[in-house]
Amino acid sequence: MLRLIAFSKDRPAQLDLLLRSVAALRDPAVRTAVVYTASDELYEPRVRAVREEHPGVTFADEREAGGFKAATLGLVAEAGDRVAFLVDDIVFTHRSTSTRRRCARWPRTPACCAARCASTRARTTATRWTAR
Repeated sequence: MLRLIAFSKDRPAQLDLLLRSVAALRDPAVRTAVVYTASDELYEPRVRAVREEHPGVTFADEREAGGFKAATLGLVAEAGDRVAFLVDDIVFTHRSTSTRRRCARWPRTPACCAARCASTRARTTATRWTAR
């Protein structure tokens, strides 16, 4: 399972669009959470409307959680082994498949490092999220 953790401050419209784009992908292996804050009462009802519109998303108000760090660490602790961090102005348009290179000498090396390694031979296909 992949846990997406999005960060948002005073941008409920952008957050709503991000959450709609994630939901449109219809991937059951993805769980979404949001760490948010509203700096004044103007944004509170709008954030509340976004929360109601996306009942499957976990929302953590950083003020209620004891700050940004505490809210984020709390969500990471319950996330499992795969976490991706997002900001509220990202919109996912589609999923794409890419070829990831793996280094024969260091199989857990990221593709950017493996590309520099002369022993790169093995390739595996992986699905990655594409954001625009």
